[in-house]
Amino acid sequence: MIACVKNNKRAMQGKAGFFAVLHTKDQRLNYHPHIHIVIPGGCLSANKSKWIPSNPSFLLPVRKLSADFRDMLLLYFRKEEKAETLRIPKDIVNPKSLLDFLKTIKWVVNSKAPEKGKSKPQFILRYLSRYVNKTVVSDNSIRRIENGKVYLEYFDRKRKLRKTEILSEELFIKRLVFHFLPKGFKRVRFYGFMANRYRASMLVLCRMLPESITLRTGAR
Repeated sequence: MIACVKNNKRAMQGKAGFFAVLHTKDQRLNYHPHIHIVIPGGCLSANKSKWIPSNPSFLLPVRKLSADFRDMLLLYFRKEEKAETLRIPKDIVNPKSLLDFLKTIKWVVNSKAPEKGKSKPQFILRYLSRYVNKTVVSDNSIRRIENGKVYLEYFDRKRKLRKTEILSEELFIKRLVFHFLPKGFKRVRFYGFMANRYRASMLVLCRMLPESITLRTGAR
């Protein structure tokens, strides 16, 4: 992400900062890895004397950001493939051809402003903090357990209805363990002026500067 920002010709000139939150599941505990990224709408000048706001209409050009993200990710895939450390599914006969093909198609990075009525930074941070601090599945989601079955409640966003999925205990445990992070993985990462070692002092400095900070969000 940092490389995508720096390589962009219309990138803000200064030190950016953001944090990323890793999610690995949907409401039914299916494996659905994705990353939420929260980025202040601007950056800190090189001499730390000024807050440089982004364009009020957008943070970064989405098409350029999508292409940069594609190229960077494929670069790492190729390195892993060359080092023979890339885990390739058995049904992919020629991984090099697949990587060449992926280079030719358009990728999409979902970068957008918060939904109407949800633009306040407090709302965004509160929304993400619930996912960071709670367990994989809450007690309220498990409606009951009986006869070797787990009744898991979830919200169907398409139909806007609450539903219940009935899982065997074995399948429930199988879905659950998918979301235990391997050793060394972190659910939340901080970068740039929000990096752990100087985040506290840098955020105080940013708040003291004349330009206000606007949060923009994106998800991949």
